[in-house]
Amino acid sequence: MRFVWIWKPLASAAFVAFAWKLGALETRYGQWIFLGLILSWIGDVLLIPESKKAFLGGLVSFLLAHVAYAGAFLGRGQEASWGSLAACVAILGAIVVARWLMPHVKRSDPKMIVPVVVYMVAISVMVTLAAGAAAKARDPVLFLGAAMFYVSDLSVARDKFVAPGTINRLWGLPLYYAAQFVLAWTVRFH
Repeated sequence: MRFVWIWKPLASAAFVAFAWKLGALETRYGQWIFLGLILSWIGDVLLIPESKKAFLGGLVSFLLAHVAYAGAFLGRGQEASWGSLAACVAILGAIVVARWLMPHVKRSDPKMIVPVVVYMVAISVMVTLAAGAAAKARDPVLFLGAAMFYVSDLSVARDKFVAPGTINRLWGLPLYYAAQFVLAWTVRFH
């Protein structure tokens, strides 16, 4: 466990440094993405200890990261038809995930129901806005990073509320870090 306190913050600092090196602070879009990456770094650190308070802090930090990413995507402009389609898919996805996840949340920690629902709304809005921005910019990479982040969060939910185990981290962590690097990479073009 001691090494996690060293390696996880360093690994997460790598995507922050990558965005900074690519000039994230030079544009409004990059600044929003950079803020999301910083908040994700904080969330990663808060998820290291195995306590309910730390998990809730991490959840809030990642929720704010999704708000920052949503701000970046909204600022890029939106293709309304793609955004509307993405919203329908996101709503359907949220319903499916909620039907799967919420009974487990209710059973393991009923106080987490509202935070989990709020988080699900935030990440769904972020992915929806990423789809609209990607269509407007004709740049699917904008959507790719957001979608990968969404899917990686399913591993966190599964690990925390459904079936804890190493398997969740084996697929969730690589996908999460890839998502963050893809989001960081997008600052180079915008």
